[in-house]
Amino acid sequence: MTNSTNREAPSLTPATFEILLALADQERHGYGIMREVERRTEGELNLDQEPCMGPLSVCSRRALLRSLETDRIRKWMMIDAGITD
Repeated sequence: MTNSTNREAPSLTPATFEILLALADQERHGYGIMREVERRTEGELNLDQEPCMGPLSVCSRRALLRSLETDRIRKWMMIDAGITD
């Protein structure tokens, strides 16, 4: 028996997963995300600007992240997805 209120979680690419982990503890700008992913994966996953922006946009559309623009710098942060009062 399936529960109609449960939704299957979207699959994550390794890059998207690492980007979410990089944003789990603090907001970061794109370059900071790329450096953190590179550090966390010990150089195994090296993002340049294009591969980083795709997953960020997808996560933003899925309401997992939001961007903040300050002083011409766009920072990304995780939001509480699926939490209701």
